Amino acid sequence: MASYARYERLGASALPKPEPGPLDPPATKSSRLSLLRERKGWALLSTLCAALALASYEQAVMLPACLLGVAVAFRLQGRLPRWSWQISFWALLVGYLVLRSIVVPRDVSGYQAQQFRSGAGVWLDLSEYVFYPLGTMLSLWATLSVGFFVLINWQPWGYLLSFLQGLGAFWEARRDWRWPLTGWALSLLAFLPMAWLKLFEHYHWWPMTLRTIFVVGLASALGKGIVSAWSRPERQAPSRPDPAPGSLPRP
Repeated sequence: MASYARYERLGASALPKPEPGPLDPPATKSSRLSLLRERKGWALLSTLCAALALASYEQAVMLPACLLGVAVAFRLQGRLPRWSWQISFWALLVGYLVLRSIVVPRDVSGYQAQQFRSGAGVWLDLSEYVFYPLGTMLSLWATLSVGFFVLINWQPWGYLLSFLQGLGAFWEARRDWRWPLTGWALSLLAFLPMAWLKLFEHYHWWPMTLRTIFVVGLASALGKGIVSAWSRPERQAPSRPDPAPGSLPRP
């Protein structure tokens, strides 16, 4: 995914910009245009890594969807990704499914049957990926159902602080929502097929790695907010009913 993102970052062209306005800086001799180069090596490396990932672990079936999400993220940033490479990623997935149906028996083994699950636990885990403060709130509600005397313990207060922290993170992410939304959606896609299995810790490694995009995007939005709060507020220029000295006469 990193190699494909680098391929798009280096070569994806930008959307046409609007005509420059009177407040835009003029072009001079020292102005340079960024030249985009078609570096297919990164795309080929991404395709090779996707094939190796599919050959290594079943959770990689969500890799084409996540790579498509990366392309959509660049499109939201005003870039024009090369959509044709998505065909190769999805072709790898189709080939993997065909090969798996030929080599691996279709019947579920006893061990595999023990790993499947259903019920409220599935939707609770998915809700934590969709909106993780909800899972924290449900845990708080389950703790308080025992009785309000549990408030003398630190655990319900920890749940409450975690819930408020999650709400604050989502509220802050609204300032610059593109990259936080990208990281959040990619982590959900990566975890989606594992929700119906009894959870092991390694099921969360890949989704939580993608969640770092949300954290970095949130930190960027928070930094911009701090700079904005530290800067002096804008002031409206006073109205000038009479023309300034030396200005051209008005009709």
